[in-house]
Amino acid sequence: MEDISSGFYRRISTGVKGLDDLIGGGLIPGRVYVVTGPPGSGKTTLGIQFLVEGAKNWEKGVYISLVDDPKTIIQDMFHYKFNLLSFIRSKK
Repeated sequence: MEDISSGFYRRISTGVKGLDDLIGGGLIPGRVYVVTGPPGSGKTTLGIQFLVEGAKNWEKGVYISLVDDPKTIIQDMFHYKFNLLSFIRSKK
């Protein structure tokens, strides 16, 4: 169990430059986070960037979409140079 008396929790990096500093060092493990916003606001990009950051650290992750086709997401993320295909191919 985390020590809450100090007000400090171990954090996980989002992989988004500046966001971790803004939210106190990253996301707290074991918590549920919901990202909302209109189309084009960056929800998918944030989710993919978070998964790529985890893959860089040998963590496994999964992205589930009920709306977008996987090929569309991969194409949309290509211009960010996340190296997403290599992570998918290596099953990271």
